[in-house]
Amino acid sequence: MLFRHPVEDIQFEIPDTWWITAGAHNFYPSNPSYAVENHSEFPVAWIPVNGVQAPKGHSSIIRLDRDKTISLLQAFIDDREIPPIEVHRQTAADSFEVKKGFHRYYISIALGFQRLPITERPYSFSSAISAIYPEDGMSE
Repeated sequence: MLFRHPVEDIQFEIPDTWWITAGAHNFYPSNPSYAVENHSEFPVAWIPVNGVQAPKGHSSIIRLDRDKTISLLQAFIDDREIPPIEVHRQTAADSFEVKKGFHRYYISIALGFQRLPITERPYSFSSAISAIYPEDGMSE
């Protein structure tokens, strides 16, 4: 099945066999977003899809992993709690950039959810270095 982003000029495909395998062919959302777990120190907010920039990866073609897509489709359909999409607020605009949740973003659109559960994370060069070198921030 071919899907269109509701605002941006982006199309992406989820093969019919994946869609049927996951049981998505009979799904209609009864909530504005997928069920979200919140075990984070960062609060969750639910914002319209157009409030988050569409992640594009490294090319203009949106490629979804088969196993991850089917697994997430099934989880969304079964109303299992899934982590929110991790985002970073863009400084130049009042919008968000996806840092973790590429598949959750596109599958939410494919299933017809109107809102995305997000958690805003502070991403910066120093936080990236701390993730690589947790003891002292940098190593020589």
